[in-house]
Amino acid sequence: GTLSALLCFSAAPPERPLLSCACHLQAWQEAAVFDAVLVCSGHHTNAHLPLGSFPGIEKFKGRYLHSRDYKDAQAFRDKRVVVIGIGNSGSDLAVEISQTAQQVFLSTRRGAWIFNRVGDQGYPIDTILTTRLKTFLQGLLSSSITCDFMEKKLNARFDHSRYGLKPKHRYHQTLPCLEGIVCLLLCPAQLGHSLLPVLGLGYYLVVPSHHCPFQGLLETAV
Repeated sequence: GTLSALLCFSAAPPERPLLSCACHLQAWQEAAVFDAVLVCSGHHTNAHLPLGSFPGIEKFKGRYLHSRDYKDAQAFRDKRVVVIGIGNSGSDLAVEISQTAQQVFLSTRRGAWIFNRVGDQGYPIDTILTTRLKTFLQGLLSSSITCDFMEKKLNARFDHSRYGLKPKHRYHQTLPCLEGIVCLLLCPAQLGHSLLPVLGLGYYLVVPSHHCPFQGLLETAV
C-alpha cells in the first residue's frame, strides 16, 4: 500500500526501550522515533461493491469498478460511463471522467446538498463554516433555523430542485457533497432536469428532462 511504500518500521532504539517502534521515512532517508503509531485511513477502507443488488449485472458486458480502483480518466476516453453515487468520491469522479469520456451519467438515490470548495471572497469553504462565531451561533439556534439558512445559501448558488439534486433530508441530517463543478456539467441549454429510475436499489439518473440518456450502450459503471 501507499503507507508501506513510504514508511519502514523497526524496533525501538536501545536508549529508549519503552518505545515500540521507530519510523524511517524512506523518501527523505530520515528517521524519527514515536511513542505510538496511528493509522487513520478512515472508515471506508474496504471497498463495498454490492453487485448482487443490481438485477441483470451479469448481462452487463462492459467494465465495472469501485472508485478505489480508479486511477486515471484516460482509461474512459470516448466511453459512455455511469457513476453510481453522489458522495464526494462519486461526484469527483464524474467531473474528472467527463473531461475524457463521450458521456457521463451521475446516478443518485436521494440527491445531495452540494458545496463549492471555494466560498465567499475566495476563502476555502471549511475555514468559512468552522469559525468560532458560527460554531457558537449553531449552539444557540435550532436545527431548523440553521438548515433553512444553509439551504437558502446553497440554493442561491444553484437551485438544487431545478437540477434534480434536492434531497429529502435537511442540511444537518447527513454529510454534504463537496464538489462545486457538478452543477456546471449538468447545465444544459434549457434548464430543467428529471430523475430517471435506473439500476435498482432506488437509484436515479440526473438527466435533462428533454433528453433520453440510453440511446446507446453504457461501457463502464463506477
